[in-house]
Amino acid sequence: MKAAYILIVILGIALAGCGSAEAPERPLTEEPPQAETPPQQEQPAPQPAPQQAAAEQPPAAGIDAASKEVLDKRSKVKSYRYYYYGPPNDAKGLDISRQGSKVKITLDRAAKLSGETYYDTAYLDLSAKNAEAYCDRLQGCTAGGPYGIDYDLYLRPVPDEFVEGIASAKAIGEEVLEGRRVLVIEYATSDGKKGKMWADRTYGLPLKVILADVEYEYRSAQFNTVTEQEITHQP
Repeated sequence: MKAAYILIVILGIALAGCGSAEAPERPLTEEPPQAETPPQQEQPAPQPAPQQAAAEQPPAAGIDAASKEVLDKRSKVKSYRYYYYGPPNDAKGLDISRQGSKVKITLDRAAKLSGETYYDTAYLDLSAKNAEAYCDRLQGCTAGGPYGIDYDLYLRPVPDEFVEGIASAKAIGEEVLEGRRVLVIEYATSDGKKGKMWADRTYGLPLKVILADVEYEYRSAQFNTVTEQEITHQP
């Protein structure tokens, strides 16, 4: 009987010990590891497309500013006088005066018209395209006239003609001719001829021209000095 009682006590103590035992801690549920986001790579800034080098353009046809500035000054010229050296065979210079369309040629010696008739001065009208001759200075001739002469006999290229024929021009430098400052201009005509002129910087007209290898000179030039009386035959 006593043995049974002891057994019950021991069993109760055992059960009590089991009841008071702490329940084991439940392991915390670990969250699955997050996949690491790879770092964003910086996108290179778009580079501008390389610009193509502009093709070198040939100079535009026309008259450059420096040439135009000088040549435009010819508009203030109302008359001029010079000694012309150039074709055909005017090696000694032909004394030419011009006002408007009227031209006077003073010869250095009397020219024979026919027989015993001589003249020393010719007058051209560029508008009417006619010419007359007189013995004005009485040097080697007897006073007389008018005499009809060939219009082309003393017709020479005037400085204006070269300027008006320019299609393109470029100033290349400056020089001095007979004490006058001139602008040296290379130019081309509309028909493709190449030339060079020495244009007076004050009056805009050439004092010398080389065109297609032919030289023309206007020496001892005087501008705006010729009067109506000087350009017209005086009886």
